[in-house]
Amino acid sequence: MAAPGPRGARTSALAALSLALALALAGTARAQEAPGPDAGERAPEAEEAPGRTTVTARTSYYAQEDRRGTRGNPFADETLTVIEPVLLLDHQADADTGWSVQLSHDLVTSASIAKLDNFPLQSGASGDYYFGLDLGLRQRVAPGVELGVGAHGSFERDYRSFGGSARVTLTSADGNDALTIAGRGFFDTVVRIGYDGINRGPAARRTGTLELTYYRALTPWLHGEAGTSLTWQEGALETPLNSFVVAAAFAGANPYLVGGFAGFEHPEALPERRLRGAWFARARALLPTGTALELGGRYYADSWGLTAVTLEPALHQWLVRDLLRARVLYRHHVQRAADAYDRFFAFSEGALPYRRTQDPDLGAFRSHAVGLGLTLDLAPWRLDVGVDRVWRSDGLHQWWATAGLRVDL
Repeated sequence: MAAPGPRGARTSALAALSLALALALAGTARAQEAPGPDAGERAPEAEEAPGRTTVTARTSYYAQEDRRGTRGNPFADETLTVIEPVLLLDHQADADTGWSVQLSHDLVTSASIAKLDNFPLQSGASGDYYFGLDLGLRQRVAPGVELGVGAHGSFERDYRSFGGSARVTLTSADGNDALTIAGRGFFDTVVRIGYDGINRGPAARRTGTLELTYYRALTPWLHGEAGTSLTWQEGALETPLNSFVVAAAFAGANPYLVGGFAGFEHPEALPERRLRGAWFARARALLPTGTALELGGRYYADSWGLTAVTLEPALHQWLVRDLLRARVLYRHHVQRAADAYDRFFAFSEGALPYRRTQDPDLGAFRSHAVGLGLTLDLAPWRLDVGVDRVWRSDGLHQWWATAGLRVDL
């Protein structure tokens, strides 16, 4: 699961409807993504008034249903639920300096994690957890030049992550153009508790990302943003809990596979390096009626052979001017499988593939999503709620819901 980091936003009525970049990343596990928001960036729609402090409390809910689709994993139950409360404190010390602190906690339940409790060598709980801390500092060093740095730390039952980030944002004198160059690095440790409950010891994972984003206000009513990101990963990139099943009738019923499927389980095996690139763009037009129309797109490709295209139109509408606004979005995602992906492998086909995975998030699928959201502004309070529904062709349908309360102190 991957969530997009926040972007700085404007504070007027027009700016409240101006462009905000949201990356719809390919649905890979959090362990393969840079976790959390970009440290060092402002909270959404942060004011620059000296002494301003903003506190935001947010809870997100994610649920994945496994409908046993025609292109999903037929051997494992991919049902998953995540509840994530987040607390963000952002302070603008003076006109040039600000800092932020974010605390995150995930409660995770899934069939794949619960399965481990059937093994005597596995002593963990039937669920997972995540605790994260992000610190950010920003400083305007000259007119139109702002620097930001951040630090990240998190841990869960089988994963440890430490990292940092840096960025520079160059803004034109009239505020109509902004160029952001950002870099992030993560030094992680994977505790390789396998599908069979055996702990095979720790392994390192390294991730580095360079991102370039350009924003421009083309007219008072039309804004656009485009950019690219390049990510390099090295180390243990497999998910130890995932197994690769070889179907064999003579194996007899395997009690750890869905329906007692007859087959042998083997560890997932993926390359130790991955180069990932993404190109994205988004434009938003504000109409005199208070309606904003938005169109965004993203193309993704990596060295594992996985490619994806995402198209996301959206509509933003003031229901009550300066008080209540709504958003409606649609997202279409098409993904081509990674080279190592194979949904079904029979014993009679020969030797076990050297690179192998049956993770449906690395397989081919199409998805459609619709989302609804409401934001209520009652200064200094702001309340927002949203829900998204995702239908995937491989049967892994999803619900996303979020509710947040922000107050300016």
